[in-house]
Amino acid sequence: MYDAKATKYESCRKRGESVETECRVNIYITTSIRGPARKNGGYGYVIEFIKKDGSPITRSGVGYEIKATENKLVLIALKAALKRLTKRCSALVFTKCEYVLSSYKNEWIFEWKKNDWTNARGVKLSNWELWRDISELSTLHDISFASSGTANPYEMWISDSIRKVEHEN
Repeated sequence: MYDAKATKYESCRKRGESVETECRVNIYITTSIRGPARKNGGYGYVIEFIKKDGSPITRSGVGYEIKATENKLVLIALKAALKRLTKRCSALVFTKCEYVLSSYKNEWIFEWKKNDWTNARGVKLSNWELWRDISELSTLHDISFASSGTANPYEMWISDSIRKVEHEN
């Protein structure tokens, strides 16, 4: 359920590129870690497909990582969500992670890929394997990003699920 208050960014495809899609989905991502500090924490996602009658079909996943950053958790969740899509989709991804949003908004991911997953200073990216995998999965779909802000209707449910996973670990 797209919230007009969310800031929509360019598609992860270069301008002018497109992909024929059979469906539209929203992917909502939440993590228990904020910022770059390495901590133990959880992530969760909900994939939402809206049927013609307006009712949603959802699929979800949660996980836990040791000594991870917010960026890494968002990338893990995004990769897991994209792997669950069985048809070509137009996906709108909602996250609060400014780094991931900026990476697509500023088209850094295309430069990183072109430069073998190194940044402008020639340093290998943290989590480059996740960026590579997401880039490969993105070729199957048309993916756009939005800042979730208050637009995540599943945030409480995902947060509760993350707390349960964290408690088990």
